[in-house]
Amino acid sequence: MGVATSKSTGARGEKRRTEILKTALALFNARGTAEVSTNHIAADLGISVGNLYWHFSDKEAIVRALYEEHVGRFDEMWQTPTSGDDVAKTLVDALRRTFTISWECRFFYRGPGSLARADPALRKLYAVQRDRRRGDLHKFQKSLAQLGLLRLPDGETSLAQLEDLVWMITVFWLPHVELRDGVLTKQGALTGARAVLGLYLPYATQEFSRALLRALEQADEET
Repeated sequence: MGVATSKSTGARGEKRRTEILKTALALFNARGTAEVSTNHIAADLGISVGNLYWHFSDKEAIVRALYEEHVGRFDEMWQTPTSGDDVAKTLVDALRRTFTISWECRFFYRGPGSLARADPALRKLYAVQRDRRRGDLHKFQKSLAQLGLLRLPDGETSLAQLEDLVWMITVFWLPHVELRDGVLTKQGALTGARAVLGLYLPYATQEFSRALLRALEQADEET
């Protein structure tokens, strides 16, 4: 009886924790973290603040939990290709998925610097994930060069520059679109895939360049 009760309590606790995160994400995306307090989250969910604090010590803990869930969705995304087959589609799909995931957690991309400065623990999480994801990106891009799909004039130097530019676009594309257009939509977020591909095209072989554009057009048509 005691074991069954414990399992039931644990399941209810996990369900409540998930509800808190889902509600907080919606509020953060709509209004930004600065405008949303734990009181707002609890009220929107219809629970007491004390109940919320049972699961999360403060708002920063909620932001960190959301961030960890968010970055976990990038796991295994940038699989290093071993042949040229379907690489264009793989690259386009990975880029579109990247910007889709970013859109779904857009509050973080609106001000990663301020969030990290406000919470040293979040800054450490971001630094670890940044290094990990950039490592994945480096391996993926290097494989494109090794397969002869990209021709980089300065070898590793060109690769490093390309990596920096790709990273900057993926991290800062959403605030750029919002400032440019006055509004941020999912479709606007997805245009980041085309912006990143624009960095690859000058280095791509003619055949790979055409394949990338075909894959992107097909993906846009299916949206």
